[in-house]
Amino acid sequence: METVRQLRDYDKNPIIIKDYNPLFLAAYNLYFIPLIIYIYIFNPGGTSSSSLSFGLLVVVPAIMMPYIRPYFNAKDKRKIVLSNDSITFYHEDIVLEKIAIEDITDIKKTYSDYYHKSQDVNKVIKVITYILFPLAISIHLALLISKVIFHTYHDGYKSYRFFDAIIIFSDTRVINILPSKLSQYEELNSYFKKQIDQSMGIENLDTYFEVSHYYEKINQGED
Repeated sequence: METVRQLRDYDKNPIIIKDYNPLFLAAYNLYFIPLIIYIYIFNPGGTSSSSLSFGLLVVVPAIMMPYIRPYFNAKDKRKIVLSNDSITFYHEDIVLEKIAIEDITDIKKTYSDYYHKSQDVNKVIKVITYILFPLAISIHLALLISKVIFHTYHDGYKSYRFFDAIIIFSDTRVINILPSKLSQYEELNSYFKKQIDQSMGIENLDTYFEVSHYYEKINQGED
């Protein structure tokens, strides 16, 4: 007799994906270090020694810190849990975001590391970003390079895909799911087909793109 295939109960056996997105926000800063060293040594702008030292050793680290701090706060503490009726973003046992399946308004594939509503930028920053578009492009290139390195380290280069993350939206929330291995990607593909739409495949999703976003400003323990 043919064995009946057991359907997965995602409440008893949920999909659990470790969240690495804060890592990429911190990694941006590493790409500026060679430039900072160059400016400090050669001082191409002819700035006074005291002003140059203050700018590079005090002001620049102060600007970088909000992007670096979330990584050390979140390292090995965050995960996305996909159950039968909801997708939940945890920091240890604290629920940072939870989206019920019935409340999902959109699902897209992306390479972006935008993962929380607190990262939304205002209209003024958006305008500035478009004015400084070459800088925005360099940041996106840095992200893509970081992701190639990330996936190669976790599961080999062949598992890398340009749109490597799935971003879930409700009216008021967003959750970014980044599978670090091909097996997780396939698990997610099966989940979305079973729980949301039988015809849905991750590769067939529309793409999500945004020019810029802030560092996270998550109030842990608050809804």
